[in-house]
Amino acid sequence: MISILLTLSLTSGHQDRQTIPDLGLPRHVETRPKGFAAGYKPVALTFDDGPLPSTTPLILDALREHGAKATFFVLGSNAVRHPDLLRRIVDEGHDIGLHSWTHAAKMPMAQAQKEMDDLQRLIEKETGVKSWLFRSPYGMRSSALAQVAKADGYTNVFWTASAADTATTNPEVVYRNVCFTPNPGEIILMHDVKPHTATAIPQILDELSRKGFTPIQISQMLREGKLGVQRAASKASNREPSEAKY
Repeated sequence: MISILLTLSLTSGHQDRQTIPDLGLPRHVETRPKGFAAGYKPVALTFDDGPLPSTTPLILDALREHGAKATFFVLGSNAVRHPDLLRRIVDEGHDIGLHSWTHAAKMPMAQAQKEMDDLQRLIEKETGVKSWLFRSPYGMRSSALAQVAKADGYTNVFWTASAADTATTNPEVVYRNVCFTPNPGEIILMHDVKPHTATAIPQILDELSRKGFTPIQISQMLREGKLGVQRAASKASNREPSEAKY
């Protein structure tokens, strides 16, 4: 299993700024990677906003039992309180990415830089790895956080399918949203802080397996697949979040 989380300690600009070297990988991902080997059907299960001790371990247990891998985009405000879960995520072979410290939609550029740097340092301190993955809160493409991530070399990972688990509390709805019509290369948005999502994961993994899908980390998917042209940021994509709670 490919893992390209970094163990480097790099600085650029001011002394404490955390930056990522050029890994030869996309810096912006919002379409399905394609070009996988015939018969190979990878999917990337991605979880935002954790970790929380009430739900994240249940998801990790199910992933381990099914031999599946995933990617967790963590919030600093939760991660700092549950460093044991950061370590477990990495120790069990999953990717870990940054999702900001506070999940705020708007902030000054200096705060965005601090949130990214503080979270990166926390992840590296607790796990020994330096993550190059980022997901912008609310999927915003031109927020201060997104601009800092781009400047510092992170890969901003959006999603191609959603469990819509912020709009329901029903595990069956989450299951159907994920498993109805997935395609190879799908990047599926979920939230590991939602109890109904944690409840749905074993059934989701069973059904994906039945359909011949292999849940893998984002890092492996980007290494193995090919991306087409990624959409440039537009006025529509830069709008402020309304009811979305990603």
